[in-house]
Amino acid sequence: MIKSLSVEPLPYALGAIVHDADLTNPEEHLTEIKQALNRYSVLVFRNQILSPEQHITFSQNFGKLETHVLTADLHGGHPEIFVLSNKKNPDGTPMGRYRSGWYWHTDLSYTKVPSAASHMYAKEVPSYGGDTMFASMYAAYNALSGPMRVMLYKLAAEHSLRYGYDRFVRPLGGKPIPEETFDRYRSVIHPVVFQHPRTKRSVLYVNEGFTSRIVTLPKEEGKTILDFLTKHATQPKFVYQHRWQVNDFVMWDNLATQHCAMGNYTEDRLMHRTTVAGDGPVQGDDHA
Repeated sequence: MIKSLSVEPLPYALGAIVHDADLTNPEEHLTEIKQALNRYSVLVFRNQILSPEQHITFSQNFGKLETHVLTADLHGGHPEIFVLSNKKNPDGTPMGRYRSGWYWHTDLSYTKVPSAASHMYAKEVPSYGGDTMFASMYAAYNALSGPMRVMLYKLAAEHSLRYGYDRFVRPLGGKPIPEETFDRYRSVIHPVVFQHPRTKRSVLYVNEGFTSRIVTLPKEEGKTILDFLTKHATQPKFVYQHRWQVNDFVMWDNLATQHCAMGNYTEDRLMHRTTVAGDGPVQGDDHA
């Protein structure tokens, strides 16, 4: 008889801890894990011992994996894994991307087909700092007034990798991004509100990191609305702050959340992340 997983909801707008799961042999629990992700948006698995190959194999159960656009920061031999770290290789070169994601954002929202989910594995963590905050875009949308929802589902916004880099990464002295990457990933347009393809729930889809403007409004009106929405979406009541432990495996729904990495650490931090590709462009929500 197959034993059901123990899923412990966290006392926040999103998130749950999944107990007694072995991600190296997850077949009998995959349906439960997928259902829990749809319900809680962020799942935490403690004490997982995973090789890069096992990390990749587990993630492939949720869809096709995509190679991150920042190709200089991919794991050697395993391009499905994006490396985030402040560590150096023996030759002095960066081991991965540092000072990135220290702002609210949704992974790869600047691509034509936004990613469906991200799976992060903690290899090394500092004794203090380096947490990741997650915000529920279901809760953020639901907290808006009726008239605001009606207005928003008619709007579309531009998402831009260059915008995020110029606003947040370059001022911090972050690792440069080659110009050819910006040329390849030009700005894209997504609806401000859409219906999640799996849960059919409405989500707010703007973030301070990559959403540069609302294209369907005059500049000043659009800026006022966008500034309001990005602040509204990340209020503490919508947020779960994850304190990383070594061998934590955290997966999150990229369409239903945004997140922010905290840069308040000086000790070594090494994280491996896979990204599950989306099924297609997000579609505007006509169910607001």
